[in-house]
Amino acid sequence: MKHLTYYIIGFLSLFFVVSCSSTDPKAYNVDSEFEPYVQKFLQDAKTYGQNYDSLGLIMRFANLSDNVAGLCYVNRQPITIEIDRTYWNSISGPNETNIKEDLIFHEMGHGFPKRSHINNSLKNGDWKSIMCGDELPNGREPNINYRGFRKDYYIKELFTQTNEEPSWSNYVPDFSGIQENDILYSDAQTPNHWFITIPNEEYSGRIENNQYVFENKTETDVFLPIKFNGLDIRNDFYYEVSARLQTENNNEYFGISMGDTTKSAWSIHYYSFNKTKNILIGESSCRQSFVSLYNEGLSETEDNIIALRKKADTLYYYQNGNFYYHNDLVDIPIHGNCFGFTMPAKSTVYINYAKIKSSSESGMKMAFESTDKIRPIPIPTYRTSKYKQ
Repeated sequence: MKHLTYYIIGFLSLFFVVSCSSTDPKAYNVDSEFEPYVQKFLQDAKTYGQNYDSLGLIMRFANLSDNVAGLCYVNRQPITIEIDRTYWNSISGPNETNIKEDLIFHEMGHGFPKRSHINNSLKNGDWKSIMCGDELPNGREPNINYRGFRKDYYIKELFTQTNEEPSWSNYVPDFSGIQENDILYSDAQTPNHWFITIPNEEYSGRIENNQYVFENKTETDVFLPIKFNGLDIRNDFYYEVSARLQTENNNEYFGISMGDTTKSAWSIHYYSFNKTKNILIGESSCRQSFVSLYNEGLSETEDNIIALRKKADTLYYYQNGNFYYHNDLVDIPIHGNCFGFTMPAKSTVYINYAKIKSSSESGMKMAFESTDKIRPIPIPTYRTSKYKQ
């Protein structure tokens, strides 16, 4: 799926243009929709000893072309910033405020503290700064996990250019003492857990060579559920899958997902990767993925084991037996009882097994309305932002 059409819709670029103009350098004219973010930027700057109150600013909507989301004219007096109206209006969902703040802070970061792009990474793979952009390494996206416990660090880095590694970038959890009960183990010997079909123009699901094989022949990315009496994902769980994706496009993403697939409350948390070893982590109702990562430990041609553990209000991500990343759920809802996979259009996935466990402190089950109604579900479309200077 072009996970850039999967959860994210496509490509969007932010260009920061240096230009010259002459006007009152202290003029201040900011659209009311941007004002709360501008004032927060100015207040946060003061926290770190930077006062821009005497400087002017023009910030307005524009209809920008070529998929441009924002323009910062850093040499104009006053600094002038334009935000694409279509892009701004398309940002919605539980992470709306953070995405908009990230955009405004990035633009103002060019204009006021005069920050340039920086594409370094922290030890855990997160971008070092919200000022990442331009041509990014390893084909990554510029999506910053600008939320939860990470947000304070990114604001501090913006105004101080600190080289301090935040504690969460070195964190490795210890679950050696946790007790988890088996809820589900699905493989080629349990065909009742898989979506088996008579081959048709859209899908083909079958057991073949001791694997579950599902082919998506459509032009639509899909969510493919496992058929079982689902575990309420508000409880703690561990979900692991061994699988391999076959697709002609190495940039297409496949991964594990869980959440609520009812039409009125659609919310899927996803953890996906592609053959170029890029990773996207996010939630489907948000405008774009939380973060884009890169991991050399992923295999391009062999099976990969990917896993996700929920413990309290945190999700922990694993690849081929190793802890990789963690993400908090404080500001993003998690609900539903459906576990499955996200896969791109025109692709085939080969699954060795899927297993789900629940910790001893939680284990409440919630049955599906009817497992015989489970079908592949088209993934809603979202768009990311790509920064270029």
